[in-house]
Amino acid sequence: GFRFSSPPKPARPEKAKAEPSQEDRDLADKIIALRDTGMSRWGVTLELGIGNCRFARILAEFDIDFPLQRNRG
Repeated sequence: GFRFSSPPKPARPEKAKAEPSQEDRDLADKIIALRDTGMSRWGVTLELGIGNCRFARILAEFDIDFPLQRNRG
């Protein structure tokens, strides 16, 4: 029983997280300000002209608490 085997795969290097750009910092400040006025997530993305993926990335990158639905109490 002779078998061919593939060579072992090299370990992948970890990607270093890039420092957030100044534009992202400015957007994060605007997102926080619009959130505090009571604007919805959808309204903020329309106001700033950004997509939902970029919006979610900025929320995660800057650890911004923006609930999916505000409490209507």
